[in-house]
Amino acid sequence: MSKACHRASVAATRAGDRAPTRRAGRQRRPSKPLPQPDAPDHLLSYPDASNGLGCPLQIIDFPDAFAIWLRSPMDAADLAHLRSLCGGKPRIENRTSRIDPELIQRLVLRQPSREAIEWLARRNDVHFNYAELARDLIYRSTSERDEAFRFHLAHVLRKDRRGQQMTICFGEDGQSTAYDAKRSAKSRLVAYPCVSKMAKAPALHIEERDQGPQMLKRKGISLRDLLSFDHLRFWNDNLHYYRIADVEGLGRAYFNYLERRKDPTSKSRRKSRIKKITDHISMNIDNRTGHLLIRTLGYFSAEQIKLGKKERKAGLKMEEMLGYEDIYAAISIQNVYDRLNHFIPMDRFMERISVSANSEIIRYMRGGGLEPAAKT
Repeated sequence: MSKACHRASVAATRAGDRAPTRRAGRQRRPSKPLPQPDAPDHLLSYPDASNGLGCPLQIIDFPDAFAIWLRSPMDAADLAHLRSLCGGKPRIENRTSRIDPELIQRLVLRQPSREAIEWLARRNDVHFNYAELARDLIYRSTSERDEAFRFHLAHVLRKDRRGQQMTICFGEDGQSTAYDAKRSAKSRLVAYPCVSKMAKAPALHIEERDQGPQMLKRKGISLRDLLSFDHLRFWNDNLHYYRIADVEGLGRAYFNYLERRKDPTSKSRRKSRIKKITDHISMNIDNRTGHLLIRTLGYFSAEQIKLGKKERKAGLKMEEMLGYEDIYAAISIQNVYDRLNHFIPMDRFMERISVSANSEIIRYMRGGGLEPAAKT
């Protein structure tokens, strides 16, 4: 019997109809090693909407505080009436404004009711220059709330910052507060886990603090508009979450930037840089460098982590604070953006994360009752 009788036909072998009858010979090695993708570190995993902010039971939007200046100071009776219309204790400062000497009394109202805003809006000597718009995401447990805060810390991003950086401040209750800018900034975003004043349940409290008439006008906030303010649209325009979608492209752009520094006439490389390790294993240098950039530039430096005033006076140490290890290990896309965007356009490598999970929006104002809930 000839050897040809023991060989399967080429067409049958390729189609997988039947296996060859004789023992397979030595396999041919591939001419080029197949590129193996790098497995990212567990700290670089990017959650989506289902496990990012989770599924809050309720979302409550409300004006938390605002400040005004008056040209005619209020008497004691009016101030007492105003206190009764606010959930928090107002701050009253009888002094002259540095901007306008005609403004002689400053009032900071906390958790104002609808009646308080209507009463102040009828005056013609009010100068509105500060507002805090808040959002409480209500959760079933503190663990869900803390997970949402970690997601917020890692993925919240604001682009119009002009040299600002994030700051983490530890409080006496062990909970940390995230500020995305300095106190002197015209607009900054604040977030911290707490127990909601409105629902008396575990909540992630997010608020935007805008100061100055120009910034308030830019954001579309006025004293009269607070009565019918569209909180849902405001947060959709000002609260954004992002992830690095093209990690390999980020690493390649970094290498191109280094090459242009050496030779301004060099062309940008578009192909992946593959390093051969063994005959069957190779490494994508661009992808690996992108992950290293996210890991090393996304951390919080020592100057970004601070203690509160009470904790500093008590002599507490930073390392002993509850939650310090979580902040130390956190990787923030805001830090990556702030440290790279001035020489690498980061918008090319990011994508926005949708976090409109199963939740309801409730526009709340103290004294006015709860409006009907509307699905987001």
